[in-house]
Amino acid sequence: MEETPQEQPAKKKKKLIPNKLQLAIALLLATAALLSSYSTWMNQLHASSMSENYSRAARMTAEATETYTLAAMEYSNDMAFWGNIQSLSSQEAYRKEEGDESGAKAARKQMEILLSTYDQTFAQACRDALKKGGTTTPFDILDTDDYFTTANDLNAEAMSIRAKGDLDNLRSDSFALAQVFYSVVLFLLGLAGAWTDRKSKKVLLAASVAMLALGFAYMVSLPLPDGFNLLDYWSHITGGQSS
Repeated sequence: MEETPQEQPAKKKKKLIPNKLQLAIALLLATAALLSSYSTWMNQLHASSMSENYSRAARMTAEATETYTLAAMEYSNDMAFWGNIQSLSSQEAYRKEEGDESGAKAARKQMEILLSTYDQTFAQACRDALKKGGTTTPFDILDTDDYFTTANDLNAEAMSIRAKGDLDNLRSDSFALAQVFYSVVLFLLGLAGAWTDRKSKKVLLAASVAMLALGFAYMVSLPLPDGFNLLDYWSHITGGQSS
């Protein structure tokens, strides 16, 4: 039995529906693949920045530890020096009480020699402490925190850099999660491409679109690596020549 003219357009329309679905699936596959590649790139950039920040933090922590050790040694040396000055000062006072002027002068001279050959900032603090007398020490005049200021500053900077590394780690994991969204999209589209039932294809396609939109919305909410500039990469690829 021959087909009527009214029946022929209907058949043509039925043949076009699968083609449109397949085209939609192909376009979504390409889009998901591109977005997944971009997410992978951002993941690697954050991971690289994390590694660099952790390395810098480790080096700075080692430097801070070394600086702190040297500062502690300097503080210990100053304490020992002040002990010598106190001893000579007591010896001078004792000689004077005993009427031994030559012994007192010898103690004073030795003390002045020590003070003149030592760090002058601390030596002056020793002189000031001796003038005030009593239990006053040069550590009451000077701020003992100054010994460890540099070490503390280095340690604070190391902690700050490490915090940046932790943030890069979190962002890297976030982009990895975005890749999971796109992997689910690719999985659903793979099923849609293999499915023969048009209704099932449409359901899987709708789920793919929803998951792709969700993944894209999540990904664009994530911050880019610090200092990231796409033009820098293009300049590197073209050898630094601008068009």
